[in-house]
Amino acid sequence: MSPMTTVIIVVQCLIVFINHSWGQESVANAVCDEYMTACACPSLEEAQVCHFQLRVKQLLTFTRYQIDAPPGSQGKVYFINTTGQLQPVSPVPPTPTISCEEVNCTEANTVDGRTFRSFYAINGRIPGPTLIIHENQTVVADVENLLSDEGISIHWHGMHQRNTPWMDGIGFISQCPILPGASFRYIFKAYPPGTFWYHSHSGAQRTDGMYGGLIVLEASNTTQHDLGIDFEDLPERHTISFLDWQREESLDLFSKIHSKIRYFPPADGPVDVVPTSSSDFYFPTQAADGSGIGVLKYWSGLINGRGIHSSVPLNRSILSLFEVDKGKSYRFRLIGAQSVYAFNFSIDAHRLTVIATDGYFIKPVETDFLIIHTGERYDIIVTTNETEYNNFFIRAHTLELEFNTNEEPPYSQIPHEALAILHYSRDEPPSPLDYGTIVSHQKNCSEGSQCTAVNCPFQSFHPSYNIHCVNVYELKLLYPTPDYELPSSEADNELIFNFAFENPQRTSTINGRNFIFPSASLQTQTEEFDKEREKIACNLDDTCELGCHCLHVHEIPYKKTVRFVISTVGLSMSRRRFSHPVHLHGHSFHVVATGYGTYNQTTGRILSSSDDLVCSNGSTRSLCVKPQWNDEKVLNFTVDKWTVRKDTVIVPAGGYVVMQFISDNPGFWFLHCHIEPHQLEGMALVVDEAQAQQNPPPKGMRSCGNFTWTIAEFNQKLNFNPDEQESDRFAWWKIALLSVSGVAVLVMIVIATTCIYRRCRRKKMQSYNVLH
Repeated sequence: MSPMTTVIIVVQCLIVFINHSWGQESVANAVCDEYMTACACPSLEEAQVCHFQLRVKQLLTFTRYQIDAPPGSQGKVYFINTTGQLQPVSPVPPTPTISCEEVNCTEANTVDGRTFRSFYAINGRIPGPTLIIHENQTVVADVENLLSDEGISIHWHGMHQRNTPWMDGIGFISQCPILPGASFRYIFKAYPPGTFWYHSHSGAQRTDGMYGGLIVLEASNTTQHDLGIDFEDLPERHTISFLDWQREESLDLFSKIHSKIRYFPPADGPVDVVPTSSSDFYFPTQAADGSGIGVLKYWSGLINGRGIHSSVPLNRSILSLFEVDKGKSYRFRLIGAQSVYAFNFSIDAHRLTVIATDGYFIKPVETDFLIIHTGERYDIIVTTNETEYNNFFIRAHTLELEFNTNEEPPYSQIPHEALAILHYSRDEPPSPLDYGTIVSHQKNCSEGSQCTAVNCPFQSFHPSYNIHCVNVYELKLLYPTPDYELPSSEADNELIFNFAFENPQRTSTINGRNFIFPSASLQTQTEEFDKEREKIACNLDDTCELGCHCLHVHEIPYKKTVRFVISTVGLSMSRRRFSHPVHLHGHSFHVVATGYGTYNQTTGRILSSSDDLVCSNGSTRSLCVKPQWNDEKVLNFTVDKWTVRKDTVIVPAGGYVVMQFISDNPGFWFLHCHIEPHQLEGMALVVDEAQAQQNPPPKGMRSCGNFTWTIAEFNQKLNFNPDEQESDRFAWWKIALLSVSGVAVLVMIVIATTCIYRRCRRKKMQSYNVLH
């Protein structure tokens, strides 16, 4: 065999090895056009990689646009007439008209049947299409920003992004925002399986429409047997998302509520009128425990992008419809995409069986109501066993109660709800003209017919409501947590964070601090951030009496049991006491315990916060900057393999939640309240997890602009081993040793080369002398 042949064979072997190791995998393109509410990947056996394309535009409701037309091109406006049909608005001459047949135009997103305003569309829709993928499939999502003047980012809510923290989709934390006209390629592993969602994490874009479902189908098909329920799982038909919709763009509303500028126009008045009376000032409504609910006025509610405003007749609305067959059980997946309001979900004449939350199966719980907060997901089983009727209202009520009507409970419910329809397929689907004939079967809870509600944001309803609460910490996992994912009961590292309105302006804070974003991404542009770190990073010893607006960061060590205690205790009671849905990126945590305040036994309203926690050692009269456990209390927390796991949890007003997890996923992770105005005001912080073990980002992410990379590059990053990374305090001697070793090797190579050269030259001279 010649030397050249040997070289060729070696090169070919290397190419085969690289292709095998770096991911020459089968790729499928999931078609996701403007008329598809869901886009599904083929099975993992057919395609290891699934590719989506998501295009973000700013559009108008009730308007159809030519597909693939340039941004800003003319659309055609429609309205819903008295027969529930879309009818085009007659153009005013000489305005040209466009042809909008179904094959070449987007849908006219009719939202609540009334509100004509702009929104953010993903592939021409609100919400964006539900993406259906398979456990451990590699997901490629090319996101194109077609907005004119705003950066965007897409967070894959619930995906742990292990070894790829810079794919988490948080502008200025995990990446530079995607600039207008730019595109960005997200690649991540679909894990864990379950019900998740994707949404913008830039400004308030999420609540203006930039979100969609993300379903990861389980690799195992044994769940039905283990649950003891035979059900059909059709996520393309039975995924439900909730949104509290507003008549104005979210940033306008945020400006009005920030720093107590809380003036809102009358429901039937224009939005641009200067307030002249204090009666226009808005105070939040309240829940059964007296805690605040709405930081802004409720306008309408949407289920899968459709609903009905209270001023719109049923026959002039278009509601989402979910079709089922009689005599079967179906898995429905619920996604809380709300801006502010929690929804109390129910289906007329049907009970619900809760089987999963935030991607983890639980032991089944039967219930009448399921309360879902923004950021949360729940999976339920609905059994279609009704015999007389074919259409039933799906309802999502806010938790608002009218306290002025009675001095004692039960207080009447404020009629704020979102509606959809469950339709039995044995009859034709109802048209808007038929909505008014659907018979109401709302659950009537009485002393003789008690109801159950899962996931209450307080300890319990007053007995007069006849509703029994099953709270999150009472839920148990269906499958035990593997030992390598199970934290110990004793925490190696504990941090206590108080979510409250405690600063001079009474705005949203954590430990008295309002979070502000850096000007460069922490995860990908660390060098640029280091230049401004001293100017904007929070001083954790500051009492914040004059206010602290800063980059709030807490470090946690690698591979330890970490305990976060999330409280809403504070130092003073006020009408602005809220419960908070808190989301942790990069992890699922065990809900170890929930603590509650003291309630008035007569009214059911909260009297005082839990005294398990105190504010001291640097805290002032009005600021709880260093919450601590009460030394007079003896509290023990235990975690076992059945303790429920979540990534978003509701923290009760005046109480706390204890969450524990293993810090085995190095990265900069966001921890925040998922109520959009609270986060925007600063109720957020960054968890700096094991910075020395973090995986460096791809080179192209270190600057802003277009970004793309390959599956091979992703697989190389995915195989990064954090355990091989040295800690910072040992890194210097390793670098020094490597440097010395490198120099020594270089010197040896030079010496060896010189010796060989001289020997060869000597032999050559000897040969020359012999010949001559």
